[in-house]
Formats: sequence, structure tokens, C-alpha cells
Amino acid sequence: LSERFRTKLKQLGFDTGGSETPIVPVIVGPNDQAVAMSELLQEAGLAAIAIRPPTVPEGTARIRFSVTAAMTAEDVDMAVDRIAWAGGQIGLIS
Repeated sequence: LSERFRTKLKQLGFDTGGSETPIVPVIVGPNDQAVAMSELLQEAGLAAIAIRPPTVPEGTARIRFSVTAAMTAEDVDMAVDRIAWAGGQIGLIS
């Protein structure tokens, strides 16, 4: 499922870094955009916390998502849809 999640995000134009684990980042860049996206996603029902410096390098703020064995393909698709919506809202993807 994590590969499905990562692939769908990449197809939409998101930068997921080099992750190959069930923890999948969406690299946003500026801190304010990461916080805005995090807030939108939380309002949409996803657990999405912005990870900012000093935890990650300056200019690479991100949101990390954990794909678990309890999730279904439908859960992954729903999450991707909400992430795409939020990414569009902040201008990260078009």
C-alpha cells in the first residue's frame, strides 16, 4: 500500500523524496506552505503534521504520512484525493 500511495502522489506531481518505507513524506518547501497544507488536511480529516526545521533542513518543510497495514486501497485513494486537493489549494500542484 505504501508503494501505491507514493506512486499516486508522484503521478500528481508531489515530491516524496527518496522514501521507500511506509513513512511517506510530501516535501512542501516553505514552512508557511507546509503549515497551511497541514491545517487543510487536518480539517479534511487526515492526520497531517508539518515537519519543519530544525527537524528537517531549511527549505524542505514537509508532511509525513504513515501507511499502515490497517489501511485499505480505498483509504489510500481517499488520502491521495485529499492531499491533491490541499496541494492545489496552496499552489503546490496544479
